[in-house]
Amino acid sequence: MTENNKMQTKQIEIIIDKEFDSKVDCQVMLPYYEQDGITIYNADCRTAMRTLRLNADLTITSPPYNVGNNNMSAGKYLIKKHDALSDEEYFELLDVALHLMIENTKYYVFFNIQMLSSNRITILELLYKYRTYYKDRIIWDKTQVAPAIEPGVMNSRFEDIHIFTKFNPHKRKFDRCNFGRGEFNNVIRGNNASRNEWAKLHRATFPEYLPALLINNFTLEGDTILDPFMGTGTTLVAARKLRRKAVGIELRQEYCDIAIKRLAQMEMF
Repeated sequence: MTENNKMQTKQIEIIIDKEFDSKVDCQVMLPYYEQDGITIYNADCRTAMRTLRLNADLTITSPPYNVGNNNMSAGKYLIKKHDALSDEEYFELLDVALHLMIENTKYYVFFNIQMLSSNRITILELLYKYRTYYKDRIIWDKTQVAPAIEPGVMNSRFEDIHIFTKFNPHKRKFDRCNFGRGEFNNVIRGNNASRNEWAKLHRATFPEYLPALLINNFTLEGDTILDPFMGTGTTLVAARKLRRKAVGIELRQEYCDIAIKRLAQMEMF
């Protein structure tokens, strides 16, 4: 190995997000938070998953919906430009992230997303590309939603949870699960989280029952749950309550801080 190659091996820098011009050492990524089996990384999930090479048992996540291009206000980020990528940028984000989720997950990836006019072509292209890993689909029926923005538009009452795996994807049967015949439906009904105290800061917060239901039915105590688009940490909170370990990755530092605050509040009770 030449001296130049040694230098390249010793220190490799990757641009995490062009907008923020952040950099990370590819060989060493330190946690932003680590306590009692819960780990948080403040980073672009694509870089983090490439670097860490996680071996999670289950992934539960919900990427940005790119609603900024749809002139909607209820996106993942309060700053519109963070949820208003071009079609090419958005596909690249989902494509690389989903590939790495499948690679970093032993069993199943639960990928929640809502199809909108601004993202539906991208989502359909993504589903086609990963069709050989596609196992099944869950409908999340939110039961009550705000009326559509104008006449002639249907209310968006449900979201999809697409399930990917490299573990017998061609079979509908889940070989690793905790439910018996007829005990688990592919429709989950329940309110969204728009009324909780974190919704003002992150407008697409998971309701806690959603990751909790998936964790209960598809993992065992001590398993590791990954959420690469962590947001304010609902998946991590549910995992801790159910005695699972968890890894959350989030680009926005303020959301990492909220997740840590939520975890700390659990310790008070």
